[in-house]
Amino acid sequence: VFTAHTGTLITGFDTIHDKLAHLVIVNDKRNYYSHIHPDFADGQFTVNTTFPADDNYRAYISFQPKGDAEQVFAYSFAVGKGGGGAPDKTVDATKSKTVGAITASLAGPTTVSAADIASGKAKVVFHFTDSNGSPVTNLYPYLAAFGHLVMINADSYSYLHVHPLVVPFGPEETGGPDVEFMVMGSVKPGIYKLFGQFNPGKELITVPFTIEVTK
Repeated sequence: VFTAHTGTLITGFDTIHDKLAHLVIVNDKRNYYSHIHPDFADGQFTVNTTFPADDNYRAYISFQPKGDAEQVFAYSFAVGKGGGGAPDKTVDATKSKTVGAITASLAGPTTVSAADIASGKAKVVFHFTDSNGSPVTNLYPYLAAFGHLVMINADSYSYLHVHPLVVPFGPEETGGPDVEFMVMGSVKPGIYKLFGQFNPGKELITVPFTIEVTK
């Protein structure tokens, strides 16, 4: 990472949610999601990862140089022969997804407006139940938050990373059954892939949804 106007190598970074950098990778179909954390040494961020298949991928890296704001850079690249295909843009008909023994439901509508997102009025709420239908209240923090929500436009790859309104006081505090995100930012209308990461019982899960953002 270099300073744009001088070309000076930047070697000092602030910690963001327990890490110096966050790297999110998705494929063209948006059915693959990876959130990993590069190592930092000798002025470079380095990461080793295994890709599941030949495909075109998009990587987003976020970091915060000391004394500056958090920044996100995005890169596109092919693995192997590339060409995995276009994403499925079908908005989820159901508001619930089951991952392992946990069911995550969108408590609000599957349609939100870009105007509400821009003005800070858009909320996305996840509600968690176990295999018996009972509320899940053992959501542990993951990377200093009760959840992480990434929104990616199915056409343009535009990216938004959001954290919940409630902040845990420590690593052993638990939350649930609801996790509420206030989605803010400049986004365009379209179909978005949502990837929520949560830590029920210290077993990390990723919950995908497809929603529409209207005008």
